[in-house]
Order: sequence, then structure tokens, then C-alpha cells
Amino acid sequence: MKNELLLFIAAAFISASAFAQRMPKLEIGYGEVYTVAAENTLYVDTLVLRDKASIKFAPAKQGVLEAKVAYVGKDCTVTAKGADGAAGSRKSAGESGEDGGSLSVVMHFAQLGSLTLDTRGGKGGRGADGKDGRRGKRDSHEKVVSRGANG
Repeated sequence: MKNELLLFIAAAFISASAFAQRMPKLEIGYGEVYTVAAENTLYVDTLVLRDKASIKFAPAKQGVLEAKVAYVGKDCTVTAKGADGAAGSRKSAGESGEDGGSLSVVMHFAQLGSLTLDTRGGKGGRGADGKDGRRGKRDSHEKVVSRGANG
């Protein structure tokens, strides 16, 4: 029984890691966005992020990024940000924004400019319009003061 359990755990680990994206080198150019494949896991020996480059993970499942050596330029981003909610109509409320994702990031920096890890949830959609308000009433302590033409 114990051996069967160990065999099952080993098989599950091997099959899960077999579907992960593995590459010796990934270079993302200036301002480019690299979207991680459906398994949401990326293992890289050498990662090069040019200025303003981004790596995007799907927020619906755990994202994993591991780089043995990373060269990161300025204003780079690794994101699992949730999508914004759809706007409402005049009579219906907007939709909620999507939850942000979870990221596990292990990188050994050879060069680090600036890097943002963004796991925020999406913005909620615009709500429905409110109804017209009622006509206001004067406060019982309020006085009406009228002044003459000369103030």
C-alpha cells in the first residue's frame, strides 16, 4: 500500500512537470508581452527581459516562474492581474472584476533594473445609474436672510 502511494505521487509529479514550459533561454524584447502557455508554468535557464517587457500568466490558476539566471531591464512586469468587470447598463449593475492570480517566482538576478509583480484583481464594472433624488427640505434651524440692495 505504501509503495503504491509513493508510486502514485511520483507519477503525478512527473506528469505535472512534463507539461510545464521549459526552455534554455527566453528573451523578451523592448515593450513586448510574453503570454505563458495554458499550464501556467515556465522554467527558464536564462531569462532576458528588455526594458518595458512583460510576462503574463492566466489569473485563474497558480502561476510558476523559475529562472536560473535573470537579466531584467527597466519597467518590466510579471503579471497575473484579473480582468476588469463589464460595465452595467442604465438598469443593471456592472460585473465584479476577476480575482488576481497567485504567483510563485524564483529568479536569480544577474542584473535588475526594475520589476513589478502584479497580482491585483480587476476593476469592477460601472454600476447602474441611481434614481432621481427627492426635493430637499429646509432644516428647521435654517434662517432665510434677505438683505437690501445695498447689502
